[in-house]
Amino acid sequence: MRRFVCKSLGPWLLSSYVAWCAVQGLASASVLRYEKLPSMSRSDALAYLQPKVQIQQSLAEGDAVRELGFLPGGDSIYPYAVNGRGQIVGTATDVTPSDANPFWRPVVSQDGRWVNIAPEYPHWSLQAIDINDKGQVVGGNNNGMWEGEAFLYESGKFQPLGTLGGRTSVARAINEAGLIVGSSRTSPDIEPWAQPSHAILFAEGRMYDLNDLTDNLGNWNLHEAADITEEGWILTWGYPRGGGYVEYNWLKPILEDGQTPTPDPDPSTQPPPVPEPVSAALWVGLVGSLIAWRGRRLKVVHDPSSKS
Repeated sequence: MRRFVCKSLGPWLLSSYVAWCAVQGLASASVLRYEKLPSMSRSDALAYLQPKVQIQQSLAEGDAVRELGFLPGGDSIYPYAVNGRGQIVGTATDVTPSDANPFWRPVVSQDGRWVNIAPEYPHWSLQAIDINDKGQVVGGNNNGMWEGEAFLYESGKFQPLGTLGGRTSVARAINEAGLIVGSSRTSPDIEPWAQPSHAILFAEGRMYDLNDLTDNLGNWNLHEAADITEEGWILTWGYPRGGGYVEYNWLKPILEDGQTPTPDPDPSTQPPPVPEPVSAALWVGLVGSLIAWRGRRLKVVHDPSSKS
């Protein structure tokens, strides 16, 4: 495991160097451990995630997605994220009407059109949810009913990431270090939508149950990991194993010798500031200018999570 060795630098370099050290340490850690921090309010958790929601809304309403059109044969597209290079990811249908086929396809924008990145898995219902600036795309099963696994797509290669024993899993986020978080069903013996779900971390080529990596859990079950920061802090939600109210928690990584990379601001004490909606819209507009806009006008934008 790599140690943190932050040399004495000028104040104007120190903060960026500390962040780089954190990412390097996390990326090379052989086994990570986490500490569950005290629960936060639902409003604080949603405030942290709000910028992502605003970007999704701006993409869905913007010209970049409309000009990209649809997959051949399809009539619906729902975008989820865009990276600093202007690459957009989402989920789309390839039949018309979309209700005729319950299977959704994970897509990424490429050369002014949508590309299905998992054509070899036609019987999986998938969504591409996040993309980092390296172009690594993650996603997974989109409704809990049909089969489909969490995946990583990079350099033109689609890689299923497996499950914790159930039939479905999903990756919700990836950071620049390549750490992936999400959730997985754990039992193959009951209907997929009724299977218990555990929060997951995918690192160093394997899937980990975050319940096994987190100290001081007690009777708590980490149900899903919703996001991961560049410093490796993981936003989760869960509930008592015997049933109870949902709560939201940060998992703080514990590295060698008890060292912990600390974001600024510390998410355990306050969520990052939420940008005004117009700021997100303008940012998406600027990113959209990088895309070669072609294709038919978008007639339907549909969120597959609304399907029964």
